[in-house]
Amino acid sequence: VNATNVSSDEINYHLKKMYANDNNIPTEDEISQMDAASMNESEISITDVSKNEEKVYMIPRSSKPTNEYFNPNLLLGLFPTLFPYGTGAIGDSTRPVKVSFKRHIQYLLLYSDKRFERHHSFMFVVFNILQKRNACFNARLMVSNPYYKNAANQIQQLTSQDIQKALTSKPSAANTNLNTLLKQIKTVGGKAMGSPQSRAALRTEIHSLIYSQGLPSIFMTINPADIHSPIALYFAGVNLNIDHILTDSFPSTFHRAQIVASHPVSAAKFFNLLITNILETLVKGGVLGPIKAHYGTVETQGRGALHLHILLWLDHNMTPSQLKENIKDPKFKEDLIEYLEDIIKEDLDQFRREDDSTTTQED
Repeated sequence: VNATNVSSDEINYHLKKMYANDNNIPTEDEISQMDAASMNESEISITDVSKNEEKVYMIPRSSKPTNEYFNPNLLLGLFPTLFPYGTGAIGDSTRPVKVSFKRHIQYLLLYSDKRFERHHSFMFVVFNILQKRNACFNARLMVSNPYYKNAANQIQQLTSQDIQKALTSKPSAANTNLNTLLKQIKTVGGKAMGSPQSRAALRTEIHSLIYSQGLPSIFMTINPADIHSPIALYFAGVNLNIDHILTDSFPSTFHRAQIVASHPVSAAKFFNLLITNILETLVKGGVLGPIKAHYGTVETQGRGALHLHILLWLDHNMTPSQLKENIKDPKFKEDLIEYLEDIIKEDLDQFRREDDSTTTQED
C-alpha cells in the first residue's frame, strides 16, 4: 500500500473492517444500513466495535510536507526508538539554556550508548535538515541585498523550457536570465557542504593562495587505515588494552570493518585525532622545515573512510624556474637530496619475519 496516498480515516476503516470480518461483527456501513429491528436483534453498536478492537499504534503519512522549523516534536515522532520517553526534543523552547540545532545533534551523536550514531537513518535525516537550513539562510541573506531586485525580475521571466534546457545542455551566454539564476544558485550552493558549488569555492580559495604564495612545494595525501587501528576500535567501544594488544584478542579484519562501519562518529573522532597530531608535528612542529602556508580538504573513499589532501608551501622565495636552474649546481643538488632523505622515511621492519631477523642478528 502506498501510504502517502492513504488518509488516517481510511486506515481506521480498514482495520475495523478486518477485525469485524475476523469476529463476524458488522462494520459501521453495515450497521448504518440495518433497520431498527435488526439493530435490536444484533445489539451491536459502533461503541461495541471500538471496545472490542485491539489498540494499534499508527503513524499515518500525508502528502503535505511537515514543518521542519519550530517543530520540537518532529524528531521525537520520526525516531521513537531514539527518544523512547518523548523528551529531549531539539529546539525545545522551554529549555532554560538555548542550544542550536547543530550543537544539539553533535551532542546526541556523542552519546555513550552510541544509539544515535548507529541508527541507520538518523544522521542522514538531520544532515539533510542542516543542509536545507543552511541553504535557506544564505538565500535569505542574498535576497536581502539591494541588487537582488533586478535579479529577481530576470528570474521571473524564465520559463519551464529554459530550465529544462539548462538541465540537459550548457546554457548559452545570450540567455542572461538563465545565467543570472545559475549565478544565484552558485552563490547559495557555495555555502552548502558537499555540493558542487562548495567544491568550486574550495578551488577558488586554492587559486587565491597560489596567487599570493606561489606554487605549492609539497602535495600530500594522508589516508589512515581505520579498520586496522586499535584506537578506532577503542573509540567504537571495543574493550581493548591499547598498551597490550594480543593478536589472539584482536578482532578479525572482517569484524573490525563491521565495527568501524557501524560507528561512523567514532571513525571520524579517530580521523580527527590522527590528522590533528600529524599536522601539529609536520606543519607546526617543523618536521618538514619552515612552512608559510598549508591548505587541506577532507574526502571520503568508496567505503566511506576519510582521507586528507593537503598542499604545503615551504618558507622560501625560490620560484620553480629558479629551482630548476639551481638544481644544476652539484652542491645545491646534494643539499636538496639530503633534505628529501631527511623528511621522507620508509620503515618495513614490521613486515620482517622473526626468522629473518634472527638470521640477520646471527650473521
